[in-house]
Amino acid sequence: MTSKYKMADAKYKWEYADDETHLMFQYARLIELMIQAKTTWYLQQSPDVAHLPMDEVINAFKEGVSGDESVIDSKMPGLSSLFMQLPNSRERWFSERLGFETMARDFGDHNIFLTISNDPRSTYDTRALLYQLEHGEEMPPDHPYERNTQRFTDLMSRFAPQMSIYLCRKTKMFLKAFLSDICKIAEKEVPGDWMKRDKAAEGYYWARVEFTETRGVQHWHVLAKLPNVLDTALLGRMIWNSRVVREEIKHQNIKPGKEAAAWDIVEAGLLASRYVTLFADSISQASFYSEHMDVDSHDPGKVIDIEKLRPEFVRNYQQDNINMSTHPLMR
Repeated sequence: MTSKYKMADAKYKWEYADDETHLMFQYARLIELMIQAKTTWYLQQSPDVAHLPMDEVINAFKEGVSGDESVIDSKMPGLSSLFMQLPNSRERWFSERLGFETMARDFGDHNIFLTISNDPRSTYDTRALLYQLEHGEEMPPDHPYERNTQRFTDLMSRFAPQMSIYLCRKTKMFLKAFLSDICKIAEKEVPGDWMKRDKAAEGYYWARVEFTETRGVQHWHVLAKLPNVLDTALLGRMIWNSRVVREEIKHQNIKPGKEAAAWDIVEAGLLASRYVTLFADSISQASFYSEHMDVDSHDPGKVIDIEKLRPEFVRNYQQDNINMSTHPLMR
């Protein structure tokens, strides 16, 4: 736990503020204490493994297990399930994979992949938070834009815990607004028997975060299944079957009396291919409107032209003039 104190110039000083590696050691120490606590709890709850050497149990927690899982469970019962609670362990990610594959099996495969990269220096709210953490007061509206990369990186490192929490919550708010409010994916699990619901009308999304090697800023990967969209795996199989049947028709390998069924497969594949193309175009050509538009409506006169805003944003960026007056889409 780090603490802060107020200096004579009204600035707040954080302990270890100039030590960029302190948080790394602090996190490593936290993980070590967690492993020790889990080891102690496991030994107390599993008297069957009390005869095993302590080093063998600790090494299993630190280095993980490899080989036959059944042998591990026979020697240390319940250890694999406990590993799922440890962050970044192989068993933890494997359990996440099993959960995601279960959702895909029950409701269909995902049909969209999203990547979200945070750019804290280009957003006014992030710079305002850094200024408040550094000076203990709100940032003036005319505060100059920080173009010194080293200076901004030092500020991000100094207040890394606060910025990580803020960016994480900000990203989750965006995912909720886009995937739940706009794409209509249920925020919470819908009650009732899922076996009786329409799979095409169901949606879900799964996200994980990683930190970039150069700046250490959050980068998100999101897999989502948009509701009211046909199963992509089924569409892919229909398109593939259509291609195979067309090739067989070309070489006259269709059995007598099956010609009509073969052409039905080709027609279904063409329709599936057209559906996939329209679905991809609907995502890539999504627009921002100046007024609220119904999901099935489109008015070209109310579409905001991003390309017209881009030169103004580049000009303001070069002149250090990025503030609240900048267009929200550019911010």
